[in-house]
Amino acid sequence: MKCSTLVRTDQIDHDQWLEYRRKGIGGSDAGAILGLSRYASAFSVWHDKVHGAGEFTSNEAIEWGNDLERIVAEKYAKTSGDRVLAVPALLQCDRNPFMLANVDFFILRDDAPIIYKRGEVTDIPRTLDYEDIEAYVDAILEIKTTGIAGYGNASAWANDEVPPTYEAQGKHYCAVTGLNRVVFAALIGGQGLAIRERIYTPLAIADLVGAERKFWESVQSGEAPDPSGVEADFAIIKSLNAVS
Repeated sequence: MKCSTLVRTDQIDHDQWLEYRRKGIGGSDAGAILGLSRYASAFSVWHDKVHGAGEFTSNEAIEWGNDLERIVAEKYAKTSGDRVLAVPALLQCDRNPFMLANVDFFILRDDAPIIYKRGEVTDIPRTLDYEDIEAYVDAILEIKTTGIAGYGNASAWANDEVPPTYEAQGKHYCAVTGLNRVVFAALIGGQGLAIRERIYTPLAIADLVGAERKFWESVQSGEAPDPSGVEADFAIIKSLNAVS
């Protein structure tokens, strides 16, 4: 077993989810920690983990993404014929417990139980956890949307590319689950569904784990990383100056 279920996310509310995600590093934190994000940085993520400074705020694009996530997954399943499983859980890496994963969906192997049908998205039974089906999991399915409520970053998906922050997220999920294959299914406004497959090497995953371990040590020591200049950094510095 590579990871364990920390909590079922369909059994907690939003505030509880925020508290759980501050107990470790999630997939959406990975790009910021590596300096790949335009919106967050190691500095802003550190303040979120230590002080709860980065309270999650939604916007129209995020809401559209959440609303369309299942629809895009179903379209992918129908197009590919894969058996897709939805697991509403926050997973925790057994080897590195500070690494957490809220994986959108998983792709199952052909020898999975017949209740998981080809070309469909199935919800894991409430009586089961990820550990119960781990042996049948073949890959991670990560759903993205762009250009639905705004201009988005459709160009970042051109020529079989995947945006760097999502690549980091994929590696992070592989580190937590012990898998090495991620399929990205992105609904791009005006273009349809883009499917990208990545297989990450042990070295690439190890490099990410090393960077995240160093970051988590800074969380535990209370020593904040330097600001990098993204908007979130300025907002935090402004709030700190206002308090002082």
